[in-house]
Amino acid sequence: MTDTDPLLTIADIVKQFDKMAEATWRSYVSRGRAPQPDDPDDANGRPANRRTPRWRQSTIDRWKNTRRGQDWAKGTTRKKQPDE
Repeated sequence: MTDTDPLLTIADIVKQFDKMAEATWRSYVSRGRAPQPDDPDDANGRPANRRTPRWRQSTIDRWKNTRRGQDWAKGTTRKKQPDE
């Protein structure tokens, strides 16, 4: 049986983006710029640096559709004009 909404590791997630490192994703999550994991992997009392958090594909898709792009962070975005 195939899961239609699989759980993804950080490595799986960064493959969906050009030039994103795993450390970048971790930074986004810790600063609240990316969603918290659907499966935080904290049930076994492991320290944070030994956990393997996972996100549902639907969570990542939803985040991708609403996230601000790199141009926003650089302050170079502009609204499209009606004739564009």
